[in-house]
Amino acid sequence: MNQDIRTKIAGFDFDGNLAKTKSGSKFCTGPTDWQFWQPCVPEALKKCYEDGYLVVIISNQMGISKGHITESAIMGEFDNFQKAVGIPIDMYVATSEDGFRKPSCGLWELLVEKSLKGTEPNLKESFYVGDAGGRPANSGQLDRKKDHSCSDRKFAINVGVDFYTPEEYFLKNPKAQFVIDGFDPRTLKEGAPMFTKPSVRKDGAGSVLDEGHIVRDASAGQEMVLLVGSPASGKSTFTKRFFLETGRYEHINRDTLKDMKKCAKAATAALESGKSVVIDNTNPKKADRAQFISIAKAKGVPVRVFWFQFTLPMVQHMNTYRERLLGVNAPHIPLIAIRMYFSKFEEPTLDEGVEEITEVNFSPKFDDERSKRLFYQLS
Repeated sequence: MNQDIRTKIAGFDFDGNLAKTKSGSKFCTGPTDWQFWQPCVPEALKKCYEDGYLVVIISNQMGISKGHITESAIMGEFDNFQKAVGIPIDMYVATSEDGFRKPSCGLWELLVEKSLKGTEPNLKESFYVGDAGGRPANSGQLDRKKDHSCSDRKFAINVGVDFYTPEEYFLKNPKAQFVIDGFDPRTLKEGAPMFTKPSVRKDGAGSVLDEGHIVRDASAGQEMVLLVGSPASGKSTFTKRFFLETGRYEHINRDTLKDMKKCAKAATAALESGKSVVIDNTNPKKADRAQFISIAKAKGVPVRVFWFQFTLPMVQHMNTYRERLLGVNAPHIPLIAIRMYFSKFEEPTLDEGVEEITEVNFSPKFDDERSKRLFYQLS
């Protein structure tokens, strides 16, 4: 190992943690609009450096991409901060909604690559300090409203290092109460059953489906499979895994065709050609489903519905997971689009003219250890 590389990491969030604005503005207005969060901050950072730590600022700076401040202004602020402290400080900044933004570990992985030259960090002796700790109002450290998020604490958990709020680290306050918000993927077990409830059927013969019998035998004739589920709920993966490999199903997807009329036209053409179809759209409303069900009825083809049982926090996690897994190639689904699905949702029922409704649970399955590790990180 290079003796110049420090493997003990002292990581710090910046705004509201190491520094605050002089102007009182939420965002700094320029390179000089900052002051130390508390007078003790510079000496504490110097002590870290003297104790052999690599001192690093790891900060989300979405204000850059939103146009609240320029990148040069942020970097000028950081440079002035470092000069005032008087020690070497590495800085890593996330500016977009991607795998670098905390609580994702992209910035930490970049730190290991650039600052540590690929050397494994000493996680047991490393730590992270941030003000986004999930503390409720009047938590013993705060005499104000609650923390704006829990992203800093989640980041430390994901990385595997100890976490401190600035009050705990700099002011030596006792540990505060906190709440881990959102969906916790650690509650899901790998390989959990995909189906736990009996399918609802017109003939009353519904039973609990198993993965080996999702696709009907070719002798049963054509069918339409209608998926109902929010963005990022795994519908396309489900379609590819179970239906497309048979070669008997046409994949109808609005993301690909870009237009609902084109989806309807493609579904009609596929049924006329003798193929079955999978309608891989979100289909939240009865009206969305009705246009496809009517096509199937006109051709005398039965319709089965697969309804994906995802809550809003679960979908948000899956969206983040996909971004972590695929990096810059991942499609980003805006939160507003996910919320829109849930606001429009109408539960599917047999009286819509379908033969069967099956509820699909999320069953974690991973191609490799990296996928598994990324999935179980908090988001």
